[in-house]
This record gives sequence, C-alpha cells and structure tokens, in this order.
Amino acid sequence: MPRTFHLRFLCFTVVVVFFLFWNFHGHYHPSWHRYNKPPNDHPLTVSTTFVLRAGIHYEADYNISNLVQPKPRAAQSKVNDVVHYFPCEPPTCILLSHFPRICYLPHFLTDQECDDIIHQAASSRMLRSAVFGNRDTRTSTQAWLAPSRTVSEVRRRLMDLTGCKCVEGLQALHYSVGQKFEAHLDGGIRAITSFLYLNTVEKGGETWFPRANKGPEPPDAVSCDRGLRVRPFKGSATIFYDMTWDGGFDPYSLHGGCPVKQGEKWGGTQWLQLPIST
Repeated sequence: MPRTFHLRFLCFTVVVVFFLFWNFHGHYHPSWHRYNKPPNDHPLTVSTTFVLRAGIHYEADYNISNLVQPKPRAAQSKVNDVVHYFPCEPPTCILLSHFPRICYLPHFLTDQECDDIIHQAASSRMLRSAVFGNRDTRTSTQAWLAPSRTVSEVRRRLMDLTGCKCVEGLQALHYSVGQKFEAHLDGGIRAITSFLYLNTVEKGGETWFPRANKGPEPPDAVSCDRGLRVRPFKGSATIFYDMTWDGGFDPYSLHGGCPVKQGEKWGGTQWLQLPIST
C-alpha cells in the first residue's frame, strides 16, 4: 500500500483514540465533583466531613458499605454503552445501590438555592400532580419552573455530573401531611432521575426504592417498609438510573415518595435523557 495511506490511517486512529479518551474519561469526571479539588464557592466543598449514618439519613435492608460490585465489562463493551455511570466518590457522593445505581449527594445545593427554588415554585401556579391511571397514586402538587438563574445553575451542575445534555424542565413538588407518590417506574427515554431535597422533613417523606440492591417485588406500592428509604435533608440530592448501561429499562429502579407524617416536603425532580455520547 502507498505510504500516504498508512500515514492517513495513523492520523485517523490517533484522532479517534483521543476523542474516545476525552469523551469516556475526562468528560465523565468533572473537576468540580472531585472532593479533593472542588472550587471554593461550590456547595460540594462543605461536604468533605460528611458521614452517612444508617437510620438517620437512610434506612435499608442491607449494608451499603458491603455492596457487591457488578462484574466488570470488557473495555470494548464500555465504548458501546448507551448509558454511562458518573463517578460517585465519597464523601461528596455515596453509592447506596448498584442495582439500580443510586447515588446520594449530601450537599448538592446551597441553602440559598433551595430557598430560591421554593420561592419560585410557591410564586407559580401549583397544580395537582399529573399521573397516568389512578390519581390517588400521586397526591402532591407541582409546578414546572422556568429556567431562572438558580434553576439553570442547578441543571448545569447535573449535566456536568452525569454527562447528559438532554434535560426536561425542573419540576417542583410540594407534599403536605399524608400526601405521597406510590412506587412506579419512569418511562420514555428518561435515563436518570435527580431528586432534589429543598427542605428537611420532620417525619416521613422518604424516597423509597423497594427493589434496591436487587430486592424482590414488594407486596404493595405504598408500605415503604422494605428496600431503601432515603430521608429528605435540605440541600441533598438522590440521583438514580432508570436505565441499565445498555439502555434497557431497569426493573430495580422502582421508586416512590413515602407519605409525609409531620411537617411538609418541598422537592425538585430533574429528569435527564440519554447521554450525548450514544
């Protein structure tokens, strides 16, 4: 073969390798997320001394410090993955389950950001939350928020963290005593669900994953008595994957909102769709 062909092929190979390295290594390791070198003004800087406590921050039927790692896939299959997992490194991010992948970020938002989003939601027209089928399965009120400065900043951080650039609007939610959302699966092309806790709930209001860590099917969609329950603390966030790495629906991502027993609950849901690297 001509020498020029070999040179062109070599240049093409170098470009492809560089692109893959940047896209699957650097892009999914945002510098602000690394707790050893976060920007001084980022909310994650205050989380370096955080210790997740069972029974206080969460309840689970299993020991999260003893999670079984999934078997590693071949490097070639990672290149062909549809959904890419972002790095979850303690103490800024704690992995609560591999199946589905559930990440807990104790200080994802500042108090001011939480207050800003609540104020924007309360100033909007809050309506009964929409749901397919029986309305009694979801009894909260909600509002879709315009991309204000705070909303846009929070969404930008979520996109940086997950690598997803396709996002829906931010849905603000309010739960009064007794209100809940029964266990369900998110559909469509939603790959990742981010739930933002805008206030600390006095009692109840946990985010419930009845099948976390490959748990069995629950006997009902409302009991909140097994699996994983994450308690709402102001400024924290739970981010979980609705899809498996190959883009299929993950049946273990069944989730719901437990009834509020005391106080009220303000939250925000941000859905992210398939990553740009598909």
